[in-house]
Amino acid sequence: MTESPTTSTPPASIGSGIRWQSLDVLRGVAVLLVLIRHIPLPPSMSRLYPGLYKVLSVLQAGGWVGVDLFFVLSGFLVSGILFRQFQRDGQIQPGRFLIRRGFKIYPAFWVLIATTLGWFWLTVDPFPVKMVAEKTIVELAFLQNYLPGLYAHTWSLAVEEHCYIGICLLFTWMTAASRGSANPFRWHPAFVIAMAIGVLALRVATVPAVIPKNLVPTLGATHLRCDTFLIGTLVGYAFYFSEGRFIDFCRKFSLTCLLLGVACIVPVFFLRIETDRIICTWLFTSNAIGGALLLMGALGAQGKPTPITGLLATVGEHSYSIYLWHILVANTWLPIVLKTCGIKTDLLSWVFFSLMSSIVAGIISSYVIEKPALKLRDHSFPG
Repeated sequence: MTESPTTSTPPASIGSGIRWQSLDVLRGVAVLLVLIRHIPLPPSMSRLYPGLYKVLSVLQAGGWVGVDLFFVLSGFLVSGILFRQFQRDGQIQPGRFLIRRGFKIYPAFWVLIATTLGWFWLTVDPFPVKMVAEKTIVELAFLQNYLPGLYAHTWSLAVEEHCYIGICLLFTWMTAASRGSANPFRWHPAFVIAMAIGVLALRVATVPAVIPKNLVPTLGATHLRCDTFLIGTLVGYAFYFSEGRFIDFCRKFSLTCLLLGVACIVPVFFLRIETDRIICTWLFTSNAIGGALLLMGALGAQGKPTPITGLLATVGEHSYSIYLWHILVANTWLPIVLKTCGIKTDLLSWVFFSLMSSIVAGIISSYVIEKPALKLRDHSFPG
């Protein structure tokens, strides 16, 4: 006789259509770290604001950890969609999931690529047709974490895309191998721990003693970074299959989890990813654990909304589009606009313009491209 799937899910399950502000706040922090990481800071700007310049330099040194936070969040949210689908229907539909995920990821990304190609066409003379075509194919095929693409920051999209497909294949196999089980994912925690140890060992064995200037082939490969995503799925498993005990733990020890999470990721702000091998091996694992702890703290956070958390949550809600556009907008278009308008900037105004232009462009893109695509998705492929 076939067992019915468990229906004991935590209240306000992730993926139920209810936004958790604490998760959006965490997204907002993550994307702001990435934005600060990519702001060009000429040394000449340190004269008027030496203290601020030093703080920004520290934030830039470790700002890339925002991407690791995104990986953990993505693993948690994506696995949660599939776990919840199984708890509701007794099966998962990987094809439908990937289609729905495509509506979230592809339209905004395609518009970015098309806009970039148009910009290159207008500004680069002579236009390198073959090189641009090759890099565009790499981007559209989500291979930019192994091969040179149009952008340096889109490697993380490739990692996530590969992880989406991988987790669908894994969960499909688990449900098929344990047909009729109320919890076919019971071996998932052991799998994640084994994978995390294996990926760490692979990094230790393959990351060179001297980090090359081109970081992406060494640090962005999916087989060297998928452990962070998988640790996010481990949090998702605990959330959905602990019958509420996990969320109770998160609520009880929310502050402790947040403090321990910060402690895990703080070291990367005082080292250089370009030169310190320990970051690219052991501290990637520490970041993943720290991200999971921050996620647990965010899940358990019960504080009332404040103006600051509200602003961070707004940034987090639109973080995907902000992340997509920030290089083209802040690093390419913004200097041209400021020069054309005759606006001279010091350190404070330059940082302000860089952050605000990225955020505003991302929010506009979210409302013009991302949200209409999601409405079309929900109409054509209801969740």
